[in-house]
Amino acid sequence: IFTTYAVMGCALFGRELVEFSTVGRAFATCFRVLMGDFDFDLMREVGRTFAILWFGTFMCLVLLVMLNMLLAIIMDTYTNVKSQVTSSETLVQQASELFRRWRSNSKGTRVSLPKIWQAFEAKLGPIPDALNGNDGETVRHTIITVPL
Repeated sequence: IFTTYAVMGCALFGRELVEFSTVGRAFATCFRVLMGDFDFDLMREVGRTFAILWFGTFMCLVLLVMLNMLLAIIMDTYTNVKSQVTSSETLVQQASELFRRWRSNSKGTRVSLPKIWQAFEAKLGPIPDALNGNDGETVRHTIITVPL
């Protein structure tokens, strides 16, 4: 629809108005009209009836219908995403979880990932060499290796 109005504007006003002299400029001018930056008096000087018809139908179809369709698509997608995310934590819950982890780390009641990594390296040597396959790590070995 937008392309049709740009080509129609180029055909109706292109000979007299620089803004519609090429299809590219007509696209830019149609976009400017959508944003409210237009000079209707210049179009009216070229042809009053055509200007009123073009401008009126352009504003009704493109601005009202097309932008409302875009808004409907965005709102439908938002509703679908919101319905799929049922168990997401709120920002307050995430902040309290981060604070709880920090407090547990500072008290020493929680083992952080860097400490686990250091324990593996201290017990097994460099991790990439130990993971090459010959040491046979198991869950029991991991529990013994990591200090609590």
